[in-house]
Amino acid sequence: MTKFVFLFSLLFVGCGSSGDDSSGSGAATGSGGSAGAPGAAGPGVHCAATSCAQGEACCIPSSGTSTCANSCASGDTPLTCDGPEDCGGNACCGGLIKGWACSSGADCGTESELCHTSADCTGGKTCVTVIVNDVPMGACAKI
Repeated sequence: MTKFVFLFSLLFVGCGSSGDDSSGSGAATGSGGSAGAPGAAGPGVHCAATSCAQGEACCIPSSGTSTCANSCASGDTPLTCDGPEDCGGNACCGGLIKGWACSSGADCGTESELCHTSADCTGGKTCVTVIVNDVPMGACAKI
């Protein structure tokens, strides 16, 4: 559980910033590459060691193994998208409490945005790999 909370808190640290932050030195540069473990972009979401069929959610429990299902059990976090390819080009937004789902637009506001590459991210953010329980995913972060 500690690993789960720590890794998820990194997602919010990277995504909660807004406004101009021009005071940095610029030392952290680069494209960020692909998010890594979330796999190739395509319909359906990456879930632990498998991929869910299009229309299924990856149900992430607070402990134990994540599974694909048409609906998640109470207390599980649903992951119904893992990037804009699952959302008709709109952003995949959310967080640990409510889960992640397609937004009605290209921006997630204050919620975390999921990605496969930095090109999926809005606002000049970089796609980085985070792990929620046993599910690796890409999340947009301001670095």
